[in-house]
Amino acid sequence: INKLDAELYYYDSDAVGEWAEVSAFTSVFKPLTVVEPGYVEIAKLKVSNAGTEDFDYNLTVDITDETEGKNLNGKSFKLSDYIYLGAVDGDVELDRISAVDAVQDNAKPISKGFIKIDSIKASGNDQIVTLVLYMPASVGNEANCANESDAPELSLSVNLIAK
Repeated sequence: INKLDAELYYYDSDAVGEWAEVSAFTSVFKPLTVVEPGYVEIAKLKVSNAGTEDFDYNLTVDITDETEGKNLNGKSFKLSDYIYLGAVDGDVELDRISAVDAVQDNAKPISKGFIKIDSIKASGNDQIVTLVLYMPASVGNEANCANESDAPELSLSVNLIAK
């Protein structure tokens, strides 16, 4: 009997420095509230095929909740328009500067969505993707909130759909 069994892991560098299975309660990214130009966060995800069927998959990062903020000029803004997300295939070691450089060709604002479409062979095969979430250093006062009560908030979810 053939079996489809897709598993999703993240590299938990804060805990024991090893791969941990993603659950509904896993925080792959830090809470996005106080973010400033030049902010960079790197997350590594591993899609594993623990079954006997090859499968195609969609790996997405979606906005689950967002609260607008008010900038120094009193105008509303969404953090998702100023936070970019890009990806590099593989388990890549990156620092803040090299991370942003590595995703320049495919990064876009998280408000536009993120999807990686790929396939994976059966029985113990893995694919790793290194995600880079950042606010460009060029962002100015258009995304600078006036005070804490005007701060925007952004919540993201990571989803794996295998077929």
